[in-house]
Amino acid sequence: MSKDNSEKMHNLYKKRDALYTKVIKSHSHNQRIILAGIVYGLFVLLPWINIGDRPAIYFDLGARQFHIFWLTFWPQDFMFLAWALIIAAFSLFLFTTVAGRLWCGYICPQSIWTFLFIWVEEKIEGSPSKRKKLDKEAMSARKLATKAAKHAIWFSISLITGFSFVAYFYPASEFFLNLVTFSLPTPAMVALFGFTWLTYLDAGWLREQVCVYMCPYAKFQSVMYDEQTLVVSYNGIKGEPRGSLKSSDRGQCIDCKECIHVCPTGIDIRDGIQIECINCALCLDVCNDIMTATNQPTDLITFTTLETQKGITDSKATAPTAREILKQSIIRPKTLAYIAVLSIFITLFIYQLAARSPLEASVIPSRDPIYRQINSTTSANDYNIKIANKSGDTITVTLNTSSKSFTIINEKLFVIDPNETHETDIQINSTENKHGPVPFDIIVSIEGTPITTQLDTRFVYPPSRK
Repeated sequence: MSKDNSEKMHNLYKKRDALYTKVIKSHSHNQRIILAGIVYGLFVLLPWINIGDRPAIYFDLGARQFHIFWLTFWPQDFMFLAWALIIAAFSLFLFTTVAGRLWCGYICPQSIWTFLFIWVEEKIEGSPSKRKKLDKEAMSARKLATKAAKHAIWFSISLITGFSFVAYFYPASEFFLNLVTFSLPTPAMVALFGFTWLTYLDAGWLREQVCVYMCPYAKFQSVMYDEQTLVVSYNGIKGEPRGSLKSSDRGQCIDCKECIHVCPTGIDIRDGIQIECINCALCLDVCNDIMTATNQPTDLITFTTLETQKGITDSKATAPTAREILKQSIIRPKTLAYIAVLSIFITLFIYQLAARSPLEASVIPSRDPIYRQINSTTSANDYNIKIANKSGDTITVTLNTSSKSFTIINEKLFVIDPNETHETDIQINSTENKHGPVPFDIIVSIEGTPITTQLDTRFVYPPSRK
């Protein structure tokens, strides 16, 4: 490849410009801190909270059981995962149609951890200008110590995050004890440091590149956006033309560029709606602060809809209130249809969950031998039966057959502990003078309750000797 072609190929890839995001105290950021503090506080604490003898949320891969509070899900409950994914998808469609990427700006782990890492960076290295200056300096003892302190705290946060994630698959107290005594199993060690490294890399180095290039949500959100979706938007009618505060021939925008300085993805909201915007509203807050400080009208940047903004043709026109805009965004055919479908799915999910039987059983006829001749009048078949107690209580299970022609010879009464599986081999005899396979049912019942399950199987008689 020639040098010219090589340069052209290289130019296809945009070099990342380092961002030095400014940290501000604002209304939207305070809301984000409260919401994220609750959600991710629970994320860290839940593995340490026990219900009975297990964590409140525990994904036991070894036993193939998912414990979520007082419910236990088994591999046979895969249908509930399908229901949950459908509900999550329609919730995403509804949320995005109404509020755009508000999830990204206020509760997405990627955004929250990035904001947290930037906050640590500012506390240790200082304001954006000081951070930029520090990065340009030659390496010195002071710079090395500052960078080391920052990365140490970043790594500590990442380690706590990795530990909290893995603790959903490995009981937290046992996990911590094995970690400090250096006796962690290899899979747990790999998972811990793998997730720790990914968190450190993601929030410390990749940051906005995840939102812009990697996140699929940013790519397909445009399909769900419409002119009535809430977005953070700049009012060009009011703001343009831009100019300094002392300029007499300008709109309301004084071109201070603070909206760019606080943006975690480094965009200029004044350029219109962009795929990089995560609706964090920091540009909105800092703009209002600047407008207030310079004795100018606020709401140059607002949460609004494109339809509302198109209706504003005069810089002095009164815009609809936030409540009116939100009402218009929610109450319309598209969102009402989403709400109706989502309500149906949630109702069916709850119904299926409430109707779920605590009893799960299966039967496998023996293949070696298929049948046995006990005597001249009695035939026998052997079966392997597995019974799962999917409830949180100890149950007593009884076995019976659907016909008096078949008699269970072995023990027919079993006590099964909560969330345990009992496996047993049984022999069933028959004195009927028949030949070949005959269908029948083995009935598994929980003693003292009307809960039963029927296992379809067959009894194989000896073939005819004619």
